[in-house]
Amino acid sequence: MARRFYTRLQRQLRQQGWRHTLASLYQRAQYRYRYLRDDVLFDKRYGVETRRIESAYLSQQQSDYLDSAEFYEPSRWRHFSRMLAHLSIQPSDFHFMDIGAGKGRVLMFADRAGFHQITGVELAPQLVETAQRNVQRYRQKTGSAAHFDIRCEDVAHFQVPAGNLLIYLYNPFRGELMQLFLDKLQQAQQGDRLIYVLYRNPACAELFAARRAVQCLVLNNEYGIYQVISTRR
Repeated sequence: MARRFYTRLQRQLRQQGWRHTLASLYQRAQYRYRYLRDDVLFDKRYGVETRRIESAYLSQQQSDYLDSAEFYEPSRWRHFSRMLAHLSIQPSDFHFMDIGAGKGRVLMFADRAGFHQITGVELAPQLVETAQRNVQRYRQKTGSAAHFDIRCEDVAHFQVPAGNLLIYLYNPFRGELMQLFLDKLQQAQQGDRLIYVLYRNPACAELFAARRAVQCLVLNNEYGIYQVISTRR
């Protein structure tokens, strides 16, 4: 392994020079550090398994919108906390929902952030079982008193609950299914309730922008933050 690394390093030095090679090595070391800090140590601390990317399960699911679904990839606390910091809200006043909850990592983030009512919606039964097991272990480690609800449910049949909502999306689906989901949020918004969406990796930002009932609060390459407003008069 050391010999292969040394050979690759020599080749990179010849092709790119010292400056680009050192920059590349720094970026690689930074990535490995973040992976260790945000993924490995998180799982080890709480006795859970959330860091492994999964995609094979998609072929086993039944849904009219399966072509719109994306594979599981874990969120990281630094992104989640950065997004949440843009909103001046009291977490205990909101129902937190992760749509496409995967293995439940963000549900645990929500508890750490102070949310009391926490719901995960996930299509794949395999991931739901993993998420439930992870949350159970997390609660044993932390003594959390939050109410966790992890549902195996197709978003196409999802009913938006009442009350103030903070919804988290890590690019769980695209296209027609995202349009349908936005329809549901728009139809559900009425009165004085608050609905915010934290959208990590906003691949469908143009669909949000096309909605008069969806106001963009923040948008960059990493995430978008939106508020769903009522357009009824």
